Amino acid sequence: MRSVTVDLYVCSWVLIEIICLWLCGKFSFWAGLSFVVTCVCFLRISEIFFTNLDIAIFSSDRLPVVASAVRTLTLTLINYIELWLCFSGAYAANLGLLRCTNPCSQLNIWDALYFSGTTQLTIGYGDIVPVALGRAVALAQGFFGYVFALLILSKLVGLVPSLRGLAPKDDK
Repeated sequence: MRSVTVDLYVCSWVLIEIICLWLCGKFSFWAGLSFVVTCVCFLRISEIFFTNLDIAIFSSDRLPVVASAVRTLTLTLINYIELWLCFSGAYAANLGLLRCTNPCSQLNIWDALYFSGTTQLTIGYGDIVPVALGRAVALAQGFFGYVFALLILSKLVGLVPSLRGLAPKDDK
C-alpha cells in the first residue's frame, strides 16, 4: 500500500511540474505566476535531492529491504527527469535568467526545456547562456544532475546481484 502512495505522490508531482511549464508558456506576462512557479520548482528540487541523498547515503542501514530494486531504479530515473522539468520551470518562469546568443530569437518555454536538458546532461552548446543569477542556477543544476547520475549508477550497480538471480541458469 505504501508503494502505491509513493507512486501516486511522484505522478502527482510530475503532473504539477508539467502544468507549471504550461502556465509559464500561456501566462508569461503575470509576475505572480513567475514567483509561484519558481517556489514550487525549487521546493520540489530540494525535496527530490535531499530525499534521494538521505536514502542513498545516510539511511541505507535502517531502511527495510526494498521490495523491487527495479522499481527503486525506475523511481530514481523519474526523479532525474523531474529535476529537468523543475529546473525548466524555474527558467521558463524567469526567462530573464537566460540569453540567446542569436539576437533574432525570442526565448520561450521550449528554450527553457532545451537549456535545462543541456545543462543537466552537462552538454552546454552555448547557444543559450545563463546571465546574472541564472549562472548560479545553472551551476546548481549541473551539480544536481551530476550527483543524481552518480546515484542512478550506484543503484544500477547495486541491482546487479539481484538481476543475476533473474537470469536463466544453464543446466550442464
